[in-house]
Order: sequence, then structure tokens, then C-alpha cells
Amino acid sequence: MNRKKEDHLFKWGDKAMFDELRRVDAQQALIEEEIDDLKKCLKKTEERVDLGCVAIIQWLFEKVCNSD
Repeated sequence: MNRKKEDHLFKWGDKAMFDELRRVDAQQALIEEEIDDLKKCLKKTEERVDLGCVAIIQWLFEKVCNSD
């Protein structure tokens, strides 16, 4: 009887560990997407800096138009 309870406990622990690994994996995927978005945003910002005043005006128009 005691062995059966131990097996149940280990199965519960294994399931909890796998659930946690899946949750961490999903969270890591979201973080990777956010990092990619930030890299794209930084690249656009660098391109705008190279263009000077015209890029700043364009950026302002984008902010105003996308503020909805």
C-alpha cells in the first residue's frame, strides 16, 4: 500500500515538473518575440537617425497616426 502512494506522489511530481517546463518554454518564446521586436525597433530608430530631420518628422507623424 505504501509503495502505491509513493508511485502516485512521483507521478504527481513528474507531471508538475513537465507542466512547469512547458510554462517556462512558452514564456521564453514570448520573451524571444519581444527581443526580436525590440531589435527591429532599434534598427528603425538607427535608420531614422541617419536620415536626420525628415526621419524625426516621419516618426512624429507615425506616433500621432498610431496613437488610437
